[in-house]
Formats: sequence, structure tokens, C-alpha cells
Amino acid sequence: MTRLGICSVFQNEGANLEEWLLFHQAQGFSRFFLFDDRSTDKSRAVLEPFIRSGIVTLGTTNDHPLFTQGRQPAAFNEGLKAARGECDWVAFIDSDEFLFSPNGRVVDNLPRNPLVAGVAIWWRIFGSSGNETPPKAGVLRGFQRSARFPTTLNEAAEIFRFQNQDFFGERGRVISGNILQVKCIVRPRMIRKYHVHQPTEFFGVLVDENGKTFHRGRHLPTHAKLRINHYWSKSLSELAAKEAKFATDVAQLDDYLAWDAVLNQEEDTVILEHLRWQQS
Repeated sequence: MTRLGICSVFQNEGANLEEWLLFHQAQGFSRFFLFDDRSTDKSRAVLEPFIRSGIVTLGTTNDHPLFTQGRQPAAFNEGLKAARGECDWVAFIDSDEFLFSPNGRVVDNLPRNPLVAGVAIWWRIFGSSGNETPPKAGVLRGFQRSARFPTTLNEAAEIFRFQNQDFFGERGRVISGNILQVKCIVRPRMIRKYHVHQPTEFFGVLVDENGKTFHRGRHLPTHAKLRINHYWSKSLSELAAKEAKFATDVAQLDDYLAWDAVLNQEEDTVILEHLRWQQS
């Protein structure tokens, strides 16, 4: 049996961790290597039953002052080492990202070619859907509007040019998160070093969901077989908290609200149909 795992770093996600874990268990993931990045909420209490059952291994991040350039990759590489002895494949995603296969099971859409080190999976990035506060229905049912996803290479090129750094570039304001981006699921024994979005040192090749060697911008992004729903904004109150968290950056709340509007352009309910399929 193919063993699937997830490595993730979280901070103050106690309200959503149970939904995230149960969803991924339903997708066939059986091991979770999680790292707490200085949480002050109820995250530990939420995770306790999963830790006792052996599904979750919980660690903490180091004291590096930077997250994406320090604490997160360090945790990912610690998780990578742990996964080598327990998993055939391990995905590196955040706790606001949900990985699934729209056409069936994740494991059935992973390549069998032994030279493939990993699969780059495109995300669909979601906005607030107009929710002022966290919806009682949860993340998956509460947020159903996302940024536009390309259907042609020309559209993809346009979106690549229109990343949020460009959107706010004239004002010198930066917000983390792009419309078109990938995260990876990899064979841990073929990976020597992992960064945030993909491995940097590995044996073999990195491919997309169609088995083509992954080159950003060369092939049309698709997510028919494997996809990640990235719930970037969540509710407007959570978006305001995100802005306050990064108050040292030059982006202001009005920038975050403008970016959220970009992330609410289209309705996307694919994951809801997938949930119904799982329950049937």
C-alpha cells in the first residue's frame, strides 16, 4: 500500500486544524508531520487526539527571525527526514491549503515512473467570498470564490505578469501570495533538500500532473487530476488580522482588501462535489 504523508507549519490555526486533518485523512493521507510556529491559541488541544493516535507528529519551529527564509524551510527539511522512513510520498503544504484529486483518489494520480522525484501541483487561490467573520460551515463550504484560473497559455502569461507584487508595485507594497503558484508532493527518499514551494536538491525529475517535466510558464497550468485549494483570505476579520500580523510590512489593510477582490472573481465549488463523492 502506498503511504501518503503531509508536512506543514502552522501558527494559530486551532479553529481549522481539525477540518484540515479530517479532510486529508479522507484523501488517503495517514501521517502528518506538523510544526507549531509560536501558536498562542488552542492548536495543541485540537491536535492532542491525533497525536495520541499516532497520526500526527508535532514539533516546533526554531528561533530564526525569518519565516519563509528560515523557520519554515528548516521545519520542512526536518519533516522530510522523518518522512523518509514512513512515507512513499509526502506533500509540503500549509494549513490553509487543501490537496485533493477532483477525479478520484490522490494516490491513483501519482506517477509510477521511478525516476519521478515529485509532482508540482497548481493551487487555486480563494478570497473571502464576502464573509465578514469565519463561517460556521467551515472553510471548505464557507469560501467558494476564487481568482481566475487560466484556460490558455496566453491567459497564464497574463496572470504570471499580474502577480500581486506588480499590482501594488507602484506603491512599493508587498503582499505574500500569488494567483499562480505550485506546491509539491514528493518521494522523500529522492529529495535531499526542500525549500518552501519545491525541492531544491533531488534525484530524478519534477513533473506536473500530466507527467510533463515541470517548467514554470512553459506548459498550461492544469489541476484536473491534482489540485490545491488555497484559502488565502478567509473571512474579512481574519484578513484584517493577517494585515496586523504583518504590520511591519508596507502593505496596508486597503491593499489587502483590494487583493481580496481579485481573489473573488469566480465561483469554484469543485471541492464540494468531491466531498459529496467522498461521503457516497
